[in-house]
Amino acid sequence: MRYKLLLALTGAAVAAVAVGAAAPSGGGRPAPIQLAAAAQQTCTMAGSQPDSGTISLKFLRRSTQNSDRNDYLLTSTFKWNSQAALECFQAGVVDWAYEQNITYGTQFDRKIWGEQTSLPAAARFYLDTTVSDRAGITGLDFGAFRPDKLIAGNQYAVSYRLLLPNNPPNNAHSFYVVGEVLERNCSKAGPWCVGLRGPRHSATLAGYSRTFDAYGSGCWAWAKGRNAPVSCGSTTTGGTQTTAAAPPIGGGEAPAKPATVTLARGPAAPSGYRYAITISGFNPNATVTVTCHDSVDPGGFYALSLRTDGGGNVATATQCYSGDHPDHWVRANGIESNHVTW
Repeated sequence: MRYKLLLALTGAAVAAVAVGAAAPSGGGRPAPIQLAAAAQQTCTMAGSQPDSGTISLKFLRRSTQNSDRNDYLLTSTFKWNSQAALECFQAGVVDWAYEQNITYGTQFDRKIWGEQTSLPAAARFYLDTTVSDRAGITGLDFGAFRPDKLIAGNQYAVSYRLLLPNNPPNNAHSFYVVGEVLERNCSKAGPWCVGLRGPRHSATLAGYSRTFDAYGSGCWAWAKGRNAPVSCGSTTTGGTQTTAAAPPIGGGEAPAKPATVTLARGPAAPSGYRYAITISGFNPNATVTVTCHDSVDPGGFYALSLRTDGGGNVATATQCYSGDHPDHWVRANGIESNHVTW
């Protein structure tokens, strides 16, 4: 049994990263599948694993306090396609939670800060870091105590800043990433109340063979049914890696005007400025996947989901931020915004 220390986000911290003033989806929760429907189907822990997601790492700067460390931004995204699978987390005699175990293959003094998440407060996000990892590893885990509060089809994101060694083997970092569905053993969100007894299901999402440049950025995408992660923005067909087509704007009737995505410099952030994102002309009451980019990480460093209103519009200035120079932009369902310099 590992000894664990809960580093809980305050309510204000969670609220600070919610999309707009409401839930991350930008609108009310659709009518949920009746719990009886989840109870009637065969709920399994394996069936309640998320369907897809990404893991990315971005070099920020050399540490000013630790000569042997660098500052990085680690971001994990994940999505469930089935609302019934999410309902299964709350459908049994003993309810379940979801944890993502992110393990670094060297032991060092852990330092994590600047947590952000697009998970709604009702999902009860927590960081799960151990007081004493076993020799040779460092755990960088997080969890969602109530995944049944999430909405299928929405992509959720968790990111935090951390220190990693500045001279890893072959100048590359790697993580072993595992998704775990495990029992909730009491009512308080956190590692002390999950997985203490009973069954659990583990699914490997990414292994140590997927590496990240120690002085650059990288992103790997995983999915159920895929043998191994692929570079973000790509897929594998017949063993050949190809660029994936941009997703459609999707949902509802055709928009009445061209879809546009606009970026402006938002309020000051812990580093640099927030991205003030305005989306218009998309389909009404539809989910839009947004990725944030800058010159240091042109492939994207953060992903979130927004939901348009009845006019096909949505805006937020409370999500991603960057202190890197010079260019900043976003993409919404594959449509790129203007570039802003700061």
